[in-house]
Amino acid sequence: MYRIPESESSHGYARSHRILLFCDTQYGFCIWGATMSSSTQSKGFTLLEVLITLVILSVALLALAGLMTTTVRNNAYGGTLTEATTMAQDKLEEFKATPWARLLPTTPDPGTDQRKSSTGINFARTWTIVENGNVKTITLTVSWADRINHSIRLIAVLSR
Repeated sequence: MYRIPESESSHGYARSHRILLFCDTQYGFCIWGATMSSSTQSKGFTLLEVLITLVILSVALLALAGLMTTTVRNNAYGGTLTEATTMAQDKLEEFKATPWARLLPTTPDPGTDQRKSSTGINFARTWTIVENGNVKTITLTVSWADRINHSIRLIAVLSR
């Protein structure tokens, strides 16, 4: 085997390739060829490395997709909870603006009404008014159902 020295190579060919020369003196012929050097063969990724990387990336992206659906669901719940709280506060403000004599106790049956939000969810408001001397306690509950049943309760105490 004969290797061309770097000084004799043209345009760096011998730097990245090996020149092989095989001569058979018995039959009188020579065969030459070029092979890639080991430093050039190690550049790049194997198919197995690429497939393992794709599997890891796919698992990570699936986890992120699950996280995104949870985030969207929680944000929607937060918006619905805000709407329910606003509806409860609106009704409490209505009670605060009502004269003291017109706020009658609701026993035994509580007051109720229904509201539909801009998102299409139906809210039910239920309230009770209990008088205790110079104090009236208003308990207001707002209930709704999306995937499961939810409710919030606000309590206000009004004095004369």
